[in-house]
Amino acid sequence: MDKIIYGYAFDGKLRFSVVRSTIIVEEARIRHDLSPISTAALGRLLTAAALTTPWLSESEAITFTIESDGPIKKMVAQAKNFSVRGYTYSPNVETVIKNGKFDIATAVGKGKLYVVRDLGLKTPYNSQIPLKSGEIAEDIAYYYAKSEQLPTAMSLGVLVKKEGVMQAGGYALQILDKSISDKAVEELERTVNSLKHITELYKEGFDEIDVLKMLLGDNLGYYEEHVIEYKCDCSRSKAKNSLFALELKDLNELLREGFAEVVCKWCRKRYIFGEKDIKEVLMGK
Repeated sequence: MDKIIYGYAFDGKLRFSVVRSTIIVEEARIRHDLSPISTAALGRLLTAAALTTPWLSESEAITFTIESDGPIKKMVAQAKNFSVRGYTYSPNVETVIKNGKFDIATAVGKGKLYVVRDLGLKTPYNSQIPLKSGEIAEDIAYYYAKSEQLPTAMSLGVLVKKEGVMQAGGYALQILDKSISDKAVEELERTVNSLKHITELYKEGFDEIDVLKMLLGDNLGYYEEHVIEYKCDCSRSKAKNSLFALELKDLNELLREGFAEVVCKWCRKRYIFGEKDIKEVLMGK
């Protein structure tokens, strides 16, 4: 299982989370049969969602959706209860290289980031901002700064090769109290700008605590750790309920064919329903 470490620093004025998401991103790659650059792009978004899980209440879910004019077109990641799931409309984008690395910004292109925070109440909180760069980390940090007035630094990375995901992870630092000293903020900015990419650090053998110590030093403060995983809450009953959204003519066509297949967009699990199930749906409409 992957692990996330989270907590507070500077006397509670800053919160942080660091995650290793290698297994999560590899599972997404396999489930959705992703090309390398699609893996890297969706993997970054999944990692960003994972970083927010300690900041959610037990009944809360957050969903990040990117819609853009690049080859990626659309991708979605959702986090709740220390689990994440996601999907992309473009699982097989061809590799775009810039300076020897995947050019995520070009693959994403220009567009918008949509954020839905579902607190379990009647009306979820919805927000949207234009993409700042298409690099995903900068876009989500910009969302928190602009929409929630929480200055945020975020780093995301996915190292993927033909054989699969080698390393994936990220970190987020978020200022909760603006009374934090200017000196502390300036030092944090210098550290973030000079630190090696997180996938490089993981590749070199450093772990999540090592990354935190590099970022915060003696200001690390209180922290906890938790297992985090790719997990979907789809079920056969939910899949069957989705058939009620079909028109009568479509249901009758499925009845003539003798079966219906529902594929979960989040995890690609397939549910097969026979004539009896389809008749039950028809009777309930």
